[in-house]
Amino acid sequence: MNELTSTVMESVDLRREGKREQADAALSASLRRFAPRLPGRLRDGLLDEIGRISTPSDRRKVSVDLGQQLTEAGFKSMDQGTWLVLCNVLIQHWLFEASGVARDNARKAALLFATTAQGRRNQLAIFHALQASLDLGDLPLACHFRSQLGSAAGVPQEVDSYIRMCSGEDCSGLADARQDKMSKSFRDLIRGRSVAAVGPAPCDGPVGEEIDAFDVVVRFTYWGPDNLPPSADFGTRTDVSYYNVSLGRRIVRDKHEPHLTDLRCLVFKEQGFVLRGLPCRSAHWPHTVFFTGHPNMIPVCVFDLLHFDPARVKMFGTSFFLSKTSHHDNYVSRPATRNTNPSLLADHDLCSQVNFVRHLYKAGLVEAGGVCAEVLEMDEMEYLRGMEGVYDAS
Repeated sequence: MNELTSTVMESVDLRREGKREQADAALSASLRRFAPRLPGRLRDGLLDEIGRISTPSDRRKVSVDLGQQLTEAGFKSMDQGTWLVLCNVLIQHWLFEASGVARDNARKAALLFATTAQGRRNQLAIFHALQASLDLGDLPLACHFRSQLGSAAGVPQEVDSYIRMCSGEDCSGLADARQDKMSKSFRDLIRGRSVAAVGPAPCDGPVGEEIDAFDVVVRFTYWGPDNLPPSADFGTRTDVSYYNVSLGRRIVRDKHEPHLTDLRCLVFKEQGFVLRGLPCRSAHWPHTVFFTGHPNMIPVCVFDLLHFDPARVKMFGTSFFLSKTSHHDNYVSRPATRNTNPSLLADHDLCSQVNFVRHLYKAGLVEAGGVCAEVLEMDEMEYLRGMEGVYDAS
């Protein structure tokens, strides 16, 4: 996949330079290199379809046609791992709808293999089936596979916590396993209070006053008052900030950035970050719950907050990338243009992000409005078709 990612990044650079034909040629070449890994009919169909792409509308039609071919091929034609690699390849080529079919076939392959004689003896196969069940929101099936694993070593606590959350069980005390001083302090800050989790996407309109009315306001990658978005849309307060891995490492490296003292707590995505003299902790990270991909900040934030018994959590400024502008102008982590790096979209696997949060939303544990609520009410294919409309590779 490293060669594929390199080719995709080359294509992104060529597109930025206005060299669209060369960019498309680079992407087509990478697909052709992957094609020999597929069964004959799928290989021929893939090569035929990519030869038709010359405009964004061609790309969307090809995505639909490829999706149909993948459906007709059936999930039994490849194993889970190969389906997931194909899913990744298709996302990197902006073929979102087809990628969704490949991803669904991967889930079906994982569930089927776990029921075979070989799969029932394989704890990793059962765990993959558990992840697929959680991704689908099928709690009875997830509990079935969880019971098959029993008390096996290596079943992450985060998986059991997520099952409890989505099942509507009493989740109080989930964070009690961590007895460090900052976890106890954070519980005192969050327990019984209303929390606004404010993302960076300018998609909700003038909700700043509503945000500021919450007991606790959480943001991502807070970098001082000069880097805050417009207050009318995003509010003025920041009590807690969550930091991704790259900015977390920068903070730890530079020790004391002046703006850090504005916060009541810093929460790092990566485990083990500690800053002497500043209130900081590491988040409960749900990566083991995901069927595929790596959690971005919204799933990390809401999952972590729900460990500390908030009265309510509402998400703002969150579009799951289903918007022309995914970040406001002052957001430190990325430029304010839509994200044109398909490798990042594939890496995080956006369906995993949406499904993870959707199940918490449907369980009544988190609230949403605006574009975020619209996305969480969509099914997977509606979301992926919307993504093709936004990320048309133009």
